[in-house]
Amino acid sequence: LETIVTYMNLTTDVEHRMTQSRRNLELCRKEKELFLDGQDAFLDIDPLDKLCIEMRDLSFAYCPKGPISSSLKPSSISLVQGAMYSFIGPHSEGKSTILKLFGEVLLPYFPGFERSTARGGGDLLVPPHLKALHVSKDPLFVVGTLLENLTFGCARNSGNDSLERVLKICKRLGIPRHILQTIEEDEVSSSSWLSVLSSTEASLLHVARALIAHPEILIIHKPTLYLNNELVDNMYATLREFVDHRGLFKDPTQFYQRRPRTCLVTARRVPSSQQVVIDAVFKMTKQFGLEYMPAEAQEEDMEEGVQEAVQIYNSQSSKPRLSLSVLPGEADT
Repeated sequence: LETIVTYMNLTTDVEHRMTQSRRNLELCRKEKELFLDGQDAFLDIDPLDKLCIEMRDLSFAYCPKGPISSSLKPSSISLVQGAMYSFIGPHSEGKSTILKLFGEVLLPYFPGFERSTARGGGDLLVPPHLKALHVSKDPLFVVGTLLENLTFGCARNSGNDSLERVLKICKRLGIPRHILQTIEEDEVSSSSWLSVLSSTEASLLHVARALIAHPEILIIHKPTLYLNNELVDNMYATLREFVDHRGLFKDPTQFYQRRPRTCLVTARRVPSSQQVVIDAVFKMTKQFGLEYMPAEAQEEDMEEGVQEAVQIYNSQSSKPRLSLSVLPGEADT
């Protein structure tokens, strides 16, 4: 009981989130008005779809535990909806911090809500009518059947959680047949399936759940960390399809009734074979902050590959419950 009372009395960030939400709404409303100024009376597109996801001279630093820190130098970018973006850079340079800010896992600095370990400035604009889904690099599951895990959070009567669509998305990602069988059986018993998943299978299911949820903004940290080259190619192709079709396995006749889909991913590097599926690449470093990378500069900035990345992950991970199987030729992208 003492533990419960302690947790119930911890400081929350509800007021900070409400203030940030109002600020975001105000900035987006101004952007919409600017777009509508000078436009024809009849538009063939919803003006809300023209709102960009923006960082305006945004800086952030948050040190939760001693020397371990997340930091971002003042950076400005504007991302149009309906595109795929990759954030690359060396290990521990702030890539995950950017995704957490876009996904509201971390809140930008706002006057009046200072913490002794937080500082920053600038503005972050994420159109408030869009649902942003942040996906960590560590696969997480809840107690229950595999189907319940894959459809967790899906709105009722949305059609997103239909068994047919779930299976199609899993097949598209290359999830093995025996896993698909487990989904179809939907055993009520328990989570016995979890103990036999490999790291690759857990990673694919982790991404599958996000695609099933059908968010307008999909934010994934290192989606290809545990995948071999073939699965990496398939992962990027699937994410590209998610963007181009405004969702996976949705009614094509309702394409223009759906909002554009935007995908943000982080990676150690982008192989040249995958540059064609990514609309823009940004490099993140603590020294220079966030920089746009032209295509010709990307090949000069290739990193080592997944073996080194996996070793770093293993040495730092606090949840080694998923076994890691490294296949020959694996590359963290």
